[in-house]
Amino acid sequence: MTEITPNINFKNDPPLYDLQEVIQQYQSQPELLKLILTSKVEEDKRRAEEAKLRAKELDLYFQHKEKKSHKILPSISSTLRKNRSSSASSPYAIPPLSSHSSQQTSASSAAAYRSYHSSISSTSSSSGSVSSLSELEEEEDIHMDHQQRRHSAAAAMLAMGGAANVETISNAYPSPIDEHYSDEKEETTTEEDEDMSKPRRRREMQAITKIVETREFPYIDNYFWKNNGNTVQKKTGCKSIYYKCSNSNKGCSVNKTVTARPNGEYLIKYRGCHLQECGRVERIRDL
Repeated sequence: MTEITPNINFKNDPPLYDLQEVIQQYQSQPELLKLILTSKVEEDKRRAEEAKLRAKELDLYFQHKEKKSHKILPSISSTLRKNRSSSASSPYAIPPLSSHSSQQTSASSAAAYRSYHSSISSTSSSSGSVSSLSELEEEEDIHMDHQQRRHSAAAAMLAMGGAANVETISNAYPSPIDEHYSDEKEETTTEEDEDMSKPRRRREMQAITKIVETREFPYIDNYFWKNNGNTVQKKTGCKSIYYKCSNSNKGCSVNKTVTARPNGEYLIKYRGCHLQECGRVERIRDL
């Protein structure tokens, strides 16, 4: 395997340099350049896992602070320390690309570390407002860390030849805030589907205004009607025909039910009141 040029110092605080300088320096050694960029991507993944573990640690603390569940916290802290030690021992670890991004990352990590330990030390005196503020700060720091990681990974993949797609990198490192809002959208869609699946309420039946018993069919009542369906009674076998006023499209709500009886008579039930223009017929005489 090709040895690394001794210009790179593997100390606790390595010097800062630009990604373009690294590419130009190792352009003649593509395998080594690929290994360095892969190590950078793995470092970003490790930071993402560390941020998730830190968020879970805070969630467990706030959920169980009244149930004496502090035994869970040391195990997660030891896992974070192991991740830090393993990343520090990696010979191909690459520092942040610029001083500005490194200052932001260190500041966000320090803020999250201080907010976590201050919340643990003040369990008896901290109020709900203080805990909510610390949670908001932690969520904002994690979001900033995700954005920086996605940009650095995209720059590394584009430098290797542009084969990787930025959308693929975004899917590989989803933001926790985006996932939260996507869950809310799914819940809203489910509620809307449930509302649409509810049965429609039927109209209230109007009171009967007139009853007619006759042997005449069809019965002439000087109004015009539209057939609105029919049914047959199972017990008697008699047929019932439903009508509505021909001016129903103009707002008339009158309807009638014509029910045949076994003795040859018809029972007609009227419901509602007609409009003034109902029953009027325009007569034209053209001789």
